[in-house]
Amino acid sequence: ALHADDRAVGKMPGRTVPVPDEEALSPTASYREIAEFQNAVSAANKANAELHSLRADFNLKLQNARQLRNYPEIYMPHNADFRGRAYPMHPHLQHMGSDLPRGLLCFADAKPLGPRGLRWLYIHCANTCGKDKISFNDRFAFIKDQLPKVLESGSSVSKALAPGAFWQSAEKPFQCLAVCREIWLAHQTPDPSTYVCSLPIHSDGSCNGLQHFVAISRDHFGAKFVNMQQSTSDMVPEDAYSGVLNVVLQIVAADAAAGHPEATRLQGQISRKTVKQTVMTTVYGVTAYGARNQIARQLRANVEQNKLSDGEIFKCAGYLTKATLKSLGTVFNRAREVQDWMRKMAKKVVGQTGRPLSWTTPLGVPVVQPYVMDKAYDINRRTTGDSFNLPVNMELMQANALKQASAFPPNFIHSIDSTHMYMTALEACRQGITFAGVHDSFWTLPADVDTLRAIIPQQFVVLHRQPLLERLREGFQLQYDLELDPVPDPGKFNVEEVLQSEYFFS
Repeated sequence: ALHADDRAVGKMPGRTVPVPDEEALSPTASYREIAEFQNAVSAANKANAELHSLRADFNLKLQNARQLRNYPEIYMPHNADFRGRAYPMHPHLQHMGSDLPRGLLCFADAKPLGPRGLRWLYIHCANTCGKDKISFNDRFAFIKDQLPKVLESGSSVSKALAPGAFWQSAEKPFQCLAVCREIWLAHQTPDPSTYVCSLPIHSDGSCNGLQHFVAISRDHFGAKFVNMQQSTSDMVPEDAYSGVLNVVLQIVAADAAAGHPEATRLQGQISRKTVKQTVMTTVYGVTAYGARNQIARQLRANVEQNKLSDGEIFKCAGYLTKATLKSLGTVFNRAREVQDWMRKMAKKVVGQTGRPLSWTTPLGVPVVQPYVMDKAYDINRRTTGDSFNLPVNMELMQANALKQASAFPPNFIHSIDSTHMYMTALEACRQGITFAGVHDSFWTLPADVDTLRAIIPQQFVVLHRQPLLERLREGFQLQYDLELDPVPDPGKFNVEEVLQSEYFFS
């Protein structure tokens, strides 16, 4: 119905984009006008090809859901990658997917909401509306204020499809619609605490990769910005992106005052969104080149406001990349020192042995980085007389030192965050709690949210009480027969502080 009315909701693919008609082009059009027309036609055709693919994917997810809806239970087999990270094997209808499949799926198990389950439904509903940067109490109050609209959206299909329904403007509309329905059903029960609910409630880490870097480096200053220090439900959660942004703005303001041309041009043009992707991917080993492209993309997307030319975007992105990476080193100083130490150690190991890096996670999972040198072979076909160049990865060839070193810090952190997920899942199972996980997003029933939120930091502390970096260094020295630099001095952060943080996972 939404598609038929051309009312795309969220990331739901819309209808075909009109292609400019060639007859609209004047016979006396200039070369520039012809070029602009051809560019417009190409852009429309490209958009329609993408929409066709997106519509097919969207319909496939719905078709899978229709086929499986009458089964009492469905299972999600998982596959672990070389770092131990778990991925659902089903390609379409799975909880690691987009908003649509997440809105369609619920647990096979169900429990009465209990005394606090309805509160967590309200908070989850607020999160789907993009209100995850305010306090838990304010999220709850936001849905209470909007409750008539929420109940109306969840009451019937016809009211949910009405133009302007509450869920349609949400950041994650299909997940919002699902929780609106559950809230409505709960309120139809004389006592909402007795309503039996199977909707998953999410608890997401605050820049979880940086949280693990902060923990292994004991970075006291950085811990504040990733919600690892004491907080309560009436406090506003910290935001790592805003923390880095504030330092970036200070650097730019000082440079502008000194007459720096790019800093002057960027005054008033830098937002949280400008630096967010670079901060988020720093734990994944983003390079200066990659960070520059990320920032340039954000500046280009806002070109109508900042009025920057292509040349200015290139220069400003280069300047802003340096300022952002410098700010990251300021906010997460100890974590950055550990990253640099890990890269240096990786370069020495691979450079002197030619072997790939390998280590074992705290749960005993062996990790081997798969990056090796490429070798190209010229293949001549006698039957046709032609030849072509075929790059081949030979597993027994020498390890690629550059890729091994650059990928080592993020891969090590991924092996640690997967360990945390497994430890949390095992403890949840011991306590009889329904659990699903997506890397750093842990799901359970509304009735069990408080219990899971206690398990998550407890297992994090159990994990990071161990001398992870010391074991890593000792393991490398024993395995590769090398003397390596000592582990950087840890900061003063006490990892047990996460036990008092309301927003460690939220």
